[in-house]
Amino acid sequence: MGRTGHYGTDYALRAVVDRVGLGAPLSTLAIYPFTVTDSTLRPLTGSSRYVAHFAAHDLPFPARAFWSLTLYDSNGFFVPNSAHVYLINNRTPLHYNRDGSLDIYIQATAPRNATQREAWLPSPAGKAFRLIIRLYRPIDIPGIISGRSWHPPTVLPCLQSGMTAAGTACAS
Repeated sequence: MGRTGHYGTDYALRAVVDRVGLGAPLSTLAIYPFTVTDSTLRPLTGSSRYVAHFAAHDLPFPARAFWSLTLYDSNGFFVPNSAHVYLINNRTPLHYNRDGSLDIYIQATAPRNATQREAWLPSPAGKAFRLIIRLYRPIDIPGIISGRSWHPPTVLPCLQSGMTAAGTACAS
């Protein structure tokens, strides 16, 4: 994450922002943390299943207006899917874990469990993708950018056991 909109003569930063988010607004209006890797630094791919785990102490999202977690293909486009789901946001009927944390399930196939299906973000089968969080009218911008006041979710790869290495349950 970084500040956008004020580049001065930092042409390299301006080019990077234009490459991943053409026309990115000032950070006072929106911040867009994104990732192309999971917690083990492996590229995100629809061949694997993941859980985006938001720790209870990082909730609620630090946004005065609204937030979303959106999945894009490696070219920056929505991934067509039969569920017609492209993002999870503050309007999604979410179910929080007993400890107050939130899990969003990212995988190519729909979870069998109806509650988990409501927090399912379909990924492209066998293809690379990226995840972007949008925080509109963010709270504590310096703390978000530095990671002092809020942390984006940890994208945890699912193991054969149906759990992540951190002990988070994957979608069934």
